[in-house]
Amino acid sequence: KGGDWYAKVGTDKSSGSKLFSVSGDCEKPGVYELPWGTKISELLKLVGAKDTKAVQIGGASGVCIDASKFDRALAYEDLATGGSVMIFGKNRDMLKVLKNFMEFFVEESCGQCTPCRIGNTKLLEGVEMIERGDFTFDYINKLKELGTTMQAASKCGLGQSSPNSFISILENFKDEILNKTEA
Repeated sequence: KGGDWYAKVGTDKSSGSKLFSVSGDCEKPGVYELPWGTKISELLKLVGAKDTKAVQIGGASGVCIDASKFDRALAYEDLATGGSVMIFGKNRDMLKVLKNFMEFFVEESCGQCTPCRIGNTKLLEGVEMIERGDFTFDYINKLKELGTTMQAASKCGLGQSSPNSFISILENFKDEILNKTEA
């Protein structure tokens, strides 16, 4: 049908459609072709996701949003993504999710640049400190600042994007994570 027809799909700044690989806590995981601009809530309904707590947009190196942000759009002008969407139901422990992501990044770092090699290790150590209840809010805030530095100073995309989940999960699920450590 041609480029002009294709450009009519999606949004002004994100024209066309996109393939989304949807996994996690839903009835119909799979690959979906959807127009850019599709709302997270629409995607969740399409895949049969019920009682969703969180959605990770862009894979482990993307951002994790909570239910209050499910009206946001999958689009370059809102939530840009390479296409990976992970759904986490209400029963998921977000600290365990975060630890899983950080263990992955520590393992995957090639070790060539200091911000990624040491930064990811420090972020994982911070998650383990939270698990033990052995942390200060000041130190966790310093780790978030470290994440921001990693985003700017790492040589490759892995080091630049690995702090995204750390920062977004701690910001969007801090009540759950911190209340758990107080119990």
